[in-house]
Amino acid sequence: SVVINGGAETTSGTAVTLTLAATSADEMLISNESSFLTGSWVPFATSKAWTLSGGEGTKTVYAKFRKTSGGMSDAVSDTIIVGAAPLPTTASGAVTKASGGTVGLSDDSVAVQVPANALSADGTVAIAPTASYTAPTGGLGVVGSRAFDLSVTVGGNAVTSFTAPLALTFTYTDAQIVGFTESTLGLYYWDTTTSSWKSVAATLNASTNTITASVDHFTVFAILGQQTTQSGELVALACAPGAGISDPCKAVYYLGANGKRYVFPNQKTYATWYSDFSQVKTVSSTALSAYMIGGNVTYRPGVKLVKIQTDPKVYAVGKNGALRWVATEALATQLYGTSWARQVEDIPVAFFINYTIGSDIAVSTDFSIADAQLGSANINADKSL
Repeated sequence: SVVINGGAETTSGTAVTLTLAATSADEMLISNESSFLTGSWVPFATSKAWTLSGGEGTKTVYAKFRKTSGGMSDAVSDTIIVGAAPLPTTASGAVTKASGGTVGLSDDSVAVQVPANALSADGTVAIAPTASYTAPTGGLGVVGSRAFDLSVTVGGNAVTSFTAPLALTFTYTDAQIVGFTESTLGLYYWDTTTSSWKSVAATLNASTNTITASVDHFTVFAILGQQTTQSGELVALACAPGAGISDPCKAVYYLGANGKRYVFPNQKTYATWYSDFSQVKTVSSTALSAYMIGGNVTYRPGVKLVKIQTDPKVYAVGKNGALRWVATEALATQLYGTSWARQVEDIPVAFFINYTIGSDIAVSTDFSIADAQLGSANINADKSL
């Protein structure tokens, strides 16, 4: 087992302590990725200082254990939430018709400057930070996991439009944009008529971490940006409500170290690599198209036995889809146990072309499940990317 910070549900930072337990383990492999793309085998210890992946939100740590004489455990994991920084207190301030005024949050994340004669009379400006908002689509994310409800009241009545533009200044921190491409940051407002985020004409100053804009109406605003993708990640397009099973958004891709994306031809193949879809990141069609198709993902070695309906042979899967015929039922039992037949899955004929025929397994020492899995700890390793 692996436990983060003694089983705590949340933490304020990425530096944590792992508590580990395993029977007869000599070494352990720890990673922030289920593919174990990062990390290396180290001597087993019951406690280890660890750094979670950057940014806020739910983080998962994965671990495997093995004996130097042979034998490796399945992957185990634990999760913890890296909490967003506390929202600043709502700010409000008086502004006058004759000279306007400036109102800002205590952490300087948002400031509103009202020019003279923008209002019909003296009034009050309020800035209310909120963590409750509709998530954007197309690979965009909300910086800092917060939006800001801007409002003005004059004579006790809400005013949403003005006779002169109001100046907005939004400030972000470097920690808030971990996982974002900074050059794509922009100011957006929530359009209640279309129930979508709309871009505001704004100026990004990456050297001062600010975004400035002039607006003539108030609503909910937020900084949005394109979330970054990198080798070893799972990506897919955002699905519109009611999208059918054949919709392109249903396809999940693995981003290879060679700059190409690899397709999971079906859910059975996916399930040999991942236990759920929690790691799939939604990206825009533009971001996805930057990665050419590299091919299909094949079954992870050592996880399942496979066959095709037109071939009675049962195969173990080796590196990069090399099929190795298991010559006898007795041999299958030695390798996969008495329930080996339940481990056999049919590969659709259309996908059989993704595989190659490797050497036969004549004796049990010809094939090691543990070594097969370890040699293909992730798809990059499996395909030697």
